[in-house]
Amino acid sequence: MDPISLAITSSVIGKLTEAAIINSYKHLKEKINIKYGKKSKISMSIQKFEQSPNSLIAREGMEKEISNYNLVKDNEILRLAEVLLEKLNICNNMNSKSNINQNISGNYNIASGTGNITINR
Repeated sequence: MDPISLAITSSVIGKLTEAAIINSYKHLKEKINIKYGKKSKISMSIQKFEQSPNSLIAREGMEKEISNYNLVKDNEILRLAEVLLEKLNICNNMNSKSNINQNISGNYNIASGTGNITINR
């Protein structure tokens, strides 16, 4: 998946709650609308995907139009998509759960924690 499709898909499917992500997504969409027109096939395909984010047909249609318009060669659009992906990644890293590996050796040790704990002997 190209970076522009990935940025749009991640934004539409994910629950946009962070203001920075919402603003970056709107900026990307607005730039596409300004450059290619609100009634262009690319803009309409994004709108259709927003309305049906679980539709594989809508997503593939959007990806096809991104390819047809050769948006990955448009440095301005590509940069906006990359900024959006960076913000999505930062947000995901802040909300992700951490894995902690702890090695304990010896006899009669006690380990506790929450979540899924695996003890290997």
